[in-house]
Amino acid sequence: MFASQMTAESLRVTLLSVLDIIELLHTQGVPYVLTVKLNQDPLERFFGIVRTFGGNEDHPTITNFTQIFRLLSLHAPLKMAVRGNNCTGVADPVLIALEETLTIEKKSALVDKQARNQELHSLLKEVTLVEPSGNPRDHGYSRPSTKFTVIYYLAGYVAKKADKFSKCTDCQQTMTDVENVPPAALLTEKRSYVPGALKHPSSYLTELLTGIESVIEQETKTGKVFGNLFWLIVDLLSSR
Repeated sequence: MFASQMTAESLRVTLLSVLDIIELLHTQGVPYVLTVKLNQDPLERFFGIVRTFGGNEDHPTITNFTQIFRLLSLHAPLKMAVRGNNCTGVADPVLIALEETLTIEKKSALVDKQARNQELHSLLKEVTLVEPSGNPRDHGYSRPSTKFTVIYYLAGYVAKKADKFSKCTDCQQTMTDVENVPPAALLTEKRSYVPGALKHPSSYLTELLTGIESVIEQETKTGKVFGNLFWLIVDLLSSR
């Protein structure tokens, strides 16, 4: 047989339903019925297109089906406007509204980004590097803690990235120190042979990141993880 058992049963139910509807309409005085309106091929074609857009997922979930439907609602008019040769020149109001909405959101996002950058730059200018206690040349006989080793490694990453966002020679020299290398530099030393390896951060930069890490650790342990956590930490660091 050319169709499966399920397809044959569905076709039989569809035909019987159409016949029942026609008989019901005839009893109500309807002289004729346009059966094209009872054809479910467009609906089946739509579900087939949705499954095609789903890729390997032939049976999309409700969430995926909703997302694909929204994409198709935007894809169909865009495709017709780009490839169609019989356009009247009248812009689609839906596309115009969408373009205006995206433009407004883009401008708003750029304004917010510039405001955040200005605020962060002003806060960074107020940062004072605290001289660490003790002699940085002294090497302890005990093993460095894992936390301080990771912070030193992270500080080396910050010192390396500083070359891209700052051309100030004094600033770069303040963040690096190749002479006073503490025992916590073992992770950095193990990767020193790799081209473009991390730099050895100065004790000032390491002390700064240690303070930042202590505030982050304190706030995240309280369970107050939310969208404004970044600005909360910035405010706490600024108040110190």
